[in-house]
Amino acid sequence: MVEPMYPPPADRGTRRILGIAALVGAVVLAVWILAYAWSFNGPRVTDDAPYTWHRAPAIFLHNSGSEPATCTVTSQDEETRTVHIAGRHQLTNLQINGARVDRWFADSATVTCTGGVVTVTWGPVTWLYLVGASAIIPFAAIAVVAFWFLQVVRPGTRAQRRR
Repeated sequence: MVEPMYPPPADRGTRRILGIAALVGAVVLAVWILAYAWSFNGPRVTDDAPYTWHRAPAIFLHNSGSEPATCTVTSQDEETRTVHIAGRHQLTNLQINGARVDRWFADSATVTCTGGVVTVTWGPVTWLYLVGASAIIPFAAIAVVAFWFLQVVRPGTRAQRRR
């Protein structure tokens, strides 16, 4: 009977480094999933249903539609800023299309958007969108976890150690 040949198991230091990399990859993937899901969670902003921005230091405007969107932020002092957000493309459907807008005014502002399907979120989750801005991030995280699994927890390793 011919025994299957497996490469020798990774040494303890290599397993530790790969384990840390896999943990980081799993955390990045979880943050990406949270950011992606949360981006759809805010109120929808249109010309007919504007959003009033009161206290948040920053907001994130997310366009989940295929058409590009143009959003206008108008402060009470009538100072206006315009934000253009690309539409969602089928090939890059796993990235968050949006823009972070930092507060520049003292009181409040009104946000209106035309085109696209724009939602607004604010608060601590706005930093999550940096992770969700690229479709490469979830694939890289999955690749790191898969590499760890194939190198450290591969089939046959336990059977080989028992002998």
